[in-house]
Amino acid sequence: MIKIAFYQMNSILGALTTNADALIKSIHDAIDDNCDLFLCPELALTGYPPEDLLWRGGFMEDIEHEITRFFDKSLCGITIALSTPIYENDKIYNSVLIIRDGEIIHRYDKQELPQYGVFDDKRYFSVSTSYNNSVFICGGIKVSVMICEDIWVSHHTKTAQNNGAKIICVVNASPFEINKQKLRLENARKRVVETSIPILYINAIGGQDEIVYDGASFMMDENGNLIYQAPSFVEHIGYINYTPIKNKTQSQIKSIYHIHPYPDRLSGIYNAILLGTHDYIHKNGFSRVVIGLSGGIDSALTLVIAKDAFGADNVTTVMMPTIYTNDISLEDSRELTKNLNITNHHEIDIMPHFNLYLDSLSSILDIDNDNQSQTPCTTKENLQARIRGTILMAFANKMNAIALVTSNKSEVAVGYSTLYGDMAGGFAPLKDIPKTTVYELAKWYNNIYKNKYGKICIPERIITRPPSAELRNNQMDVESLPDYETLDDIIHALVVDDKSTAEIIFMGYNTDDVLKIAKLLKQNEYKRQQSAIGVKITTRAFGKDWRYSVTNGYNY
Repeated sequence: MIKIAFYQMNSILGALTTNADALIKSIHDAIDDNCDLFLCPELALTGYPPEDLLWRGGFMEDIEHEITRFFDKSLCGITIALSTPIYENDKIYNSVLIIRDGEIIHRYDKQELPQYGVFDDKRYFSVSTSYNNSVFICGGIKVSVMICEDIWVSHHTKTAQNNGAKIICVVNASPFEINKQKLRLENARKRVVETSIPILYINAIGGQDEIVYDGASFMMDENGNLIYQAPSFVEHIGYINYTPIKNKTQSQIKSIYHIHPYPDRLSGIYNAILLGTHDYIHKNGFSRVVIGLSGGIDSALTLVIAKDAFGADNVTTVMMPTIYTNDISLEDSRELTKNLNITNHHEIDIMPHFNLYLDSLSSILDIDNDNQSQTPCTTKENLQARIRGTILMAFANKMNAIALVTSNKSEVAVGYSTLYGDMAGGFAPLKDIPKTTVYELAKWYNNIYKNKYGKICIPERIITRPPSAELRNNQMDVESLPDYETLDDIIHALVVDDKSTAEIIFMGYNTDDVLKIAKLLKQNEYKRQQSAIGVKITTRAFGKDWRYSVTNGYNY
């Protein structure tokens, strides 16, 4: 029998010593628990993805120095599978070093280098033919260790089977996406069915810029049964007892823990946003955030996330009304901050600032300075947003805080936001959240809150009232855009599914709506490339996996 410990770790990218300290502490804990093998996620020593840090002078040398710490005598008596980049013969490999009693006894290099979505492995890593044998011996048992993408290709598990592996351990940095855990389980089950070899799948957790790793490491027995699943979105050390039975097709696998349920769709999305926002702020040395409240649903949900991530005392809210701001927006914002115990709430009338701009610019730019005018004027609307952005950033500067942007994916797609205005800020929690999902999350959160506290958190009126930017009299979103259900469907087809306008129109959507949204999507690329990053939860977000040039003559 061998006892396996695995560390579902939240690495800090580039913080080599900090990561090594955390790994070594966990290895000592595993030794104290009489474990034979210790495993960690993909590139746990550096964090994933290290990207151009791998080319930075001194970085690979510093990695080599940290690796030597795992040769320490205090770490003897356990086999360590350390996932780290390795520099050799002018090439860089994504590797797992098998260390035992101060020596590297085996090495395996990642064979499948993904080059899609957020992955860019082929830019940095090479494929090794010298270190492509995944099987090593631990406690007399042949163990296979693979790296992330390798498990998605049946050839590698078949090779491990042919080399006598009795258990396959896969180290991963697999990002969260909606339904991703289901795909992981399905793929692992395919590999088990093909080989009748149990699989231990170790995943990272934590936020890394727009990427969130959700953990939920798991174990499948040789029949494809899920027998263990770690908690999601939290660091965790798990233990597996494994005993192959001689002359039988079945082994004995005992998990010391149990199957932690994976969150449902909305819980998973919320936890991903929460973790991604928390880690971005804290890993970049901040502890406080500031949010501009509008009385609308986006800023309300952003505030809820901020409060849960950082605590009420570390959140400052600023409401900046004009004559176009409805009284109910002020009332609902006050009620929301009260429900969340936000004491650092401020209301600043920006009409004096707005009027000053109008008085200064009206004759030069031919701007109507009559605030009662019903004539739409984009310049006047954007001025209000930019005044608010300036004030919000002043709060952030003075408080050494990060301003959170409240824009959602629907707005980001069509440019329904103001550059240097409501787009001002350092992080956008809702950037990959369609407007319809924002409503779903708000209702879901209210149900959770009511069950816990006996009342709702987000005032019902924020959820039920028609959405409006409130930048002119009686303004409504539907004046400029289709209803959000239609808008989000078309955006999904254009952005996630890469469909042409002709294909979307053939699906039954209104031709004018489709052509308008496609035009807005293309026109507003320049805004998106200047926008704050935000948590990725879909298979195609406006970030690493969306690469379009601003200067682009092709009509989508």
